[in-house]
Amino acid sequence: VYAVFRFFNGLAEKGYSLSAIKISLVLISGSLQRAALNGIIDKNPAASVQLPRVSPRKERRALSKEEQALFSEYSKESPLHAFFALLLRTGLRNGELRALHFSDIDYTLGMIHIRRTLKYYDGRGYFEDSPKTRSSIRDIPLTDDIIKNLPKQVFPSDGYVFCGNNGNPLGRDKIQSEMDKIVQRIQK
Repeated sequence: VYAVFRFFNGLAEKGYSLSAIKISLVLISGSLQRAALNGIIDKNPAASVQLPRVSPRKERRALSKEEQALFSEYSKESPLHAFFALLLRTGLRNGELRALHFSDIDYTLGMIHIRRTLKYYDGRGYFEDSPKTRSSIRDIPLTDDIIKNLPKQVFPSDGYVFCGNNGNPLGRDKIQSEMDKIVQRIQK
């Protein structure tokens, strides 16, 4: 019982959300219950585990119009200015914008079709996945301002809109590094 309790406390200490810990408890408890029913263990040690207290996550907030304007102004020197401009103008998630293909942009209908997100797992690398929620599959209207900030197509029509020199998707680290540089310039 102590090992199971320690495991869940460890998840809380690593910053996992309460919902992630609950899902883990259900999975582990179900497996251990099956082992108890099959006589492999005497009883399910996860049945008596109390979930640890999880400190609430820091609430995110949107940038004010003034903060957006300031960030946009300072990002003009960045090679990722267009990326940041579209993030601010569309409300897309980072992974959704990094997964955007030129074929997702429909100039005829005046829409950007959001159909995927880009994820990264150690050992697997970057891969495309379905968006975070069902409602994340959506269309974003193409405004003149958005069109102005879209990069010109360099790679084939199924290529990424925002990518490295080799056509591979932009990494999270590259985006974060550029954001950090912009924030440092703002704070000077």
